[in-house]
Amino acid sequence: MGRYNAAVEAEEGVWMQPYRDPQSGNMLISFVSPFYCEDILAGMLGIDVNFSYLVQYIDSIAVYENGRALLREASSGNIYNSEENSLESAANNPFTMASAPLHNGMTLELRAEYRDIQRNIHPMLTRIVLAFIVVSVFFIICTIIVTRKITAPLKKLTAAAKDIANGKENVDLTMDSDDEIGTLAKVLSNTYSKLIEYTKYVNALAYRDSLTGVKNRTAYDEAAKGMDGKIEGGETAFAVLVADINGLKQTNDRFGHDKGNELIVHATRNICDAFKHSPVFRIGGDEFVVIMEGRDFENRESLLSAMDEACRDDVITAGEGSIPVSVARGIAVFEPETDKGFADVFNRADREMYINKEAIKGLSV
Repeated sequence: MGRYNAAVEAEEGVWMQPYRDPQSGNMLISFVSPFYCEDILAGMLGIDVNFSYLVQYIDSIAVYENGRALLREASSGNIYNSEENSLESAANNPFTMASAPLHNGMTLELRAEYRDIQRNIHPMLTRIVLAFIVVSVFFIICTIIVTRKITAPLKKLTAAAKDIANGKENVDLTMDSDDEIGTLAKVLSNTYSKLIEYTKYVNALAYRDSLTGVKNRTAYDEAAKGMDGKIEGGETAFAVLVADINGLKQTNDRFGHDKGNELIVHATRNICDAFKHSPVFRIGGDEFVVIMEGRDFENRESLLSAMDEACRDDVITAGEGSIPVSVARGIAVFEPETDKGFADVFNRADREMYINKEAIKGLSV
């Protein structure tokens, strides 16, 4: 429990520093979040991600010919890259870097050596110097041309590079030029696009449930905040479904966690098949939430019936027998007259789910 103390002290989910798992020997990075029952710590929820998997993706990023990509820890300054020796040797060469903060507290850095970036600029500068010496009489005209065609674009590229290094989004790298500076702008634009793409991919790993593939609790918390923002903006046509798998603990105790995981996967598939156009979140071991808008909101009753029917017809085999895929569910629609926020709708859906769970228990007696 020692590595969970930071989350308990912060009273919210935190990312832990990478560490080596003594059992598997793999480098892991964990997200740990405490959960409470009536302001009393009830337990911890943790997600482990294979850190070596992230490092491999970082290593695959190509930054010009001699550049490198790496992960940097904000607190300790530790650098993670499988080619540490190459990083040390490359440190002797001047370089520039672009960085983007990640949700786990680390920074994704792209290091590009100046010799790579400026390789195409040197011939142009040579021609400028020769033209200045030979045609000194046109010095003023040449100065104006250089100012308009070189200095201003370079200043624009420099400002754009600083914005990228500071993590600014939607940086404008358009350059109406077909010369070397235009080529440099296109290369920098492509590099920036790759940085955004890889950043989104790495962040997506932290928002996905590894067992089911649906969104996890972290993604749900952000979605709930987003729904509160929509409510403030007058977008109130939505419904919330809370679903809970019946008999998961008994399945785990009797048949093992592999069968329990199979039960979770089957239930998830039935929920996702019914609500194809709505985000599905796994917020607990056996609890799921669906936020319905648009066509799923309009057809919520028929979709709910389709989910119930799919669960009734679904079973998993266990030994000589079978286990039914039973899901208790409750649904609630936002009521502008009584609901102040998303939490009110969720709480009503949660109560409806428990009513449905008791009804299912009554039928099985």
